[in-house]
Amino acid sequence: MDRWVNAFGISFAVTALLSAVLVVVKELNHGVFTWMAGLTGHHWVTHGVLQLLLFVVLGLILLGRAPVNKSTLVALVPGGLVLGSAIVAGFFVLH
Repeated sequence: MDRWVNAFGISFAVTALLSAVLVVVKELNHGVFTWMAGLTGHHWVTHGVLQLLLFVVLGLILLGRAPVNKSTLVALVPGGLVLGSAIVAGFFVLH
């Protein structure tokens, strides 16, 4: 499998999870929320910029690393998305 697919597939899974964690942190810590809102004018804009930067930087870092097999990558990508979504949904249901 192509090393770009490996690198950015893993980067996507990690970024999805960290995005969910960032949502929870922003909701629990008003200082982080305010800082992010002040940085770009809106906390969601800052959130998106940080996520995009993380995705690209992590993907580029992972380019030179050992590839994962196809079945692992196929599990990681939707797994990261589903787990990230569950973290956000669970937080708002329980909070």
